[in-house]
Amino acid sequence: WAKKGRWERLRLASARPSADTFDLGGLAFHPAVATGRRLMPCATTPAPTNEGRPKPRATRGKTSKDTDARWSDGKRQYAPWHYQLEAMLQDSQGVLHLPTAEIKEQLHGIPTGYTVQAGADDRTRHRMIGNGWRWGVAGRILGFVVLAAWAAPLAEAGRLPSSPRTSTLQWLTQAWAGCPPSPPVLGEGLDMGQHWASAPLMRHSLARRPALEPALSAVIAELLVLVEEREEDTRAWLQELPAHVRATYTTSDHPRPFQGPTFLGLLHDLGYPATADLEEDLRLGFDMLGPVRRAPGWKPRVDGRYSNPSGLHRLRQENPPYVGAKCSRGRSGVHTAALLEELVQEARLGRVIGPCAAPDHWSVATSALPWTADVHTLRQPPLGDCFAALSFAICQVDENGDLKLRQSEDWRRSGHNATMSAEDVPTRHFLGDIVDFIQSAWCEGWDPKVFGHDLHSERLPPVGGALP
Repeated sequence: WAKKGRWERLRLASARPSADTFDLGGLAFHPAVATGRRLMPCATTPAPTNEGRPKPRATRGKTSKDTDARWSDGKRQYAPWHYQLEAMLQDSQGVLHLPTAEIKEQLHGIPTGYTVQAGADDRTRHRMIGNGWRWGVAGRILGFVVLAAWAAPLAEAGRLPSSPRTSTLQWLTQAWAGCPPSPPVLGEGLDMGQHWASAPLMRHSLARRPALEPALSAVIAELLVLVEEREEDTRAWLQELPAHVRATYTTSDHPRPFQGPTFLGLLHDLGYPATADLEEDLRLGFDMLGPVRRAPGWKPRVDGRYSNPSGLHRLRQENPPYVGAKCSRGRSGVHTAALLEELVQEARLGRVIGPCAAPDHWSVATSALPWTADVHTLRQPPLGDCFAALSFAICQVDENGDLKLRQSEDWRRSGHNATMSAEDVPTRHFLGDIVDFIQSAWCEGWDPKVFGHDLHSERLPPVGGALP
């Protein structure tokens, strides 16, 4: 069992059938359903007559105009969400159709054609399916009834065992709220002789499947369940986001979108003090101009570096000449083609908007890539202010010794950084800190070693405003 709001939800242990196991009669699921990113809505009963039925009050203003148009053209026979693009099937000519009774029977685990054996018409068949339980759920409920009847004579012998009141994840969040976990203490190690004696018996960690501590495995399992339970909440949360923010969370190369409600719910349970601020940033985009929010645990900034920001009026004056000067001296570099290809891929995924026509107040014009698919025409620039910055390559070496390119932007010369203000600074170890560590270690008689790491897993969060 699981919890869905205030309702108890029965979870089936059987695997969800794949889309290619259904006999759709020449129709096809929407790609989001076929790949498992979306689920088909639960079957509901049709309207009693051809006159249709009014829209449910809870859905008013929450469905798109296209959905409402299809609902009206379909004589309002079902609830409006059945006419959403992802909930309908498509034939070879691209025509959209509602699921047939045979398809609904398969979705409910019922043998195809089962309802037609009662001699009912099509509307009655749809009503029978909409009023019925899914066979997998019905089978388990009947099992509960049999088990309860069998266990009733044993009730007097003693109380039946009950499930835990809290999950592992809830227990951990409550424990951490009271007292953070202490660092692990290492046990006594092997001496040299024991080490050599044990070496032939050891198996390298890369030669076997990784094994997590049981409590961590339980937490991961509960997180997977939590993500699936909140799938509808996540879908509704994503639909309410601005288009340019939603595009960073749902892309074709990631079958599962960013789990915003689950992530924010965990932060709330852990008592993270800036949950409200982070929720707003995730919903509207992170500000790239102006003041930066204070972060929990960061030290106050004492260098005064961002204490005197300039206003947007200065950026409006200085950015267009900066753009004109950079374009007049523009030249192709060694890595220009690679950076351009990366930008094209990001545009195809919807993570960036472009290529865009130049705003009217720029002294230069922009051009599309007519030889490249999906970016061969210019789009209109976003409404409001448009500020540009030069992109350049940062060359690094990966763990295999191969060249790794990172794309960066010159926010300082473009004027963006001058608009920002910050009152705190994250804890980072710069060169001066490393020198202090080495000197302290040397005084203590240690042999100092400094290890560095590359944040290769950094993700690009959404920004506030539809920037090109």
